[in-house]
Amino acid sequence: MSTAPDPGFALASRELPGLARRRLFGHDFVDEADLRSVALDLLTYVDDRSTDLPVVVTPNVDHVVQFATAPAKARAVVDAARWCLPDGQPIVWASRILGQPLATRLAGSSLVELLFTDRSLAVGATVVVASDEALATELRRSRPEILAIVAPLLDADDGKAIGRFVDTHITQIVERRPQLLFVAIGFPKDLLVIDAILERWPAERDRPVVLAVGASFEMLFGFRTRAPEWMQRIGMEWFYRFLQEPSRLFVRYFVRDPAFVILVAREWSRRRRR
Repeated sequence: MSTAPDPGFALASRELPGLARRRLFGHDFVDEADLRSVALDLLTYVDDRSTDLPVVVTPNVDHVVQFATAPAKARAVVDAARWCLPDGQPIVWASRILGQPLATRLAGSSLVELLFTDRSLAVGATVVVASDEALATELRRSRPEILAIVAPLLDADDGKAIGRFVDTHITQIVERRPQLLFVAIGFPKDLLVIDAILERWPAERDRPVVLAVGASFEMLFGFRTRAPEWMQRIGMEWFYRFLQEPSRLFVRYFVRDPAFVILVAREWSRRRRR
């Protein structure tokens, strides 16, 4: 079993308005019983240029394990994100062991589906940074008013290429005045593109709510099959995904992610010493 470096998770929580939160693994996870309250909070957000970023991140177990070694700019986005959703049933189980019980899993893919399919939610202008042209085409077909931008194949270690991509499109994005801006190209590149977009956002314009959503649109439009609900409830969605892509996901699930158990043990020990 590999072990991730100890990131020295702080136990103190930030004071954030609105939704209930629980401090776990160095992050203030949203602690709500359903995603509708989260969606309404996003859609009523008014940019006050506070130190928090108007960003939604959805960490799963693999993300929690990788945070300690992720690029510094990606970690900074997660640390300052206003909404951190527990997108992983093992995170919810760990929260109960650690005495900070989260109400339920809040999956990013379910939030995307809610925002895109619930007509009662007043969603304004939307921009999506898509992983490929097939996904962008489906987005434009389903919602012609959406601005869908296709990202090239980016390397998380190539900050200059990420900067050039954002420089090419930032004016187009800003002029659209989006309420929501989804970045759907995968961890940690989602976060690095978000960092570059917000860094270049004009000071005189309100920033949109920016969501790092990975493969959520691929699941929404059927490019990837999501696990049945019963598998999601018992925390076996990872196994369903592994069966779909065993060669790609073997290292993730069987080599890297078991380190989550060590992270839980470390945090439990720190809480015992308080």
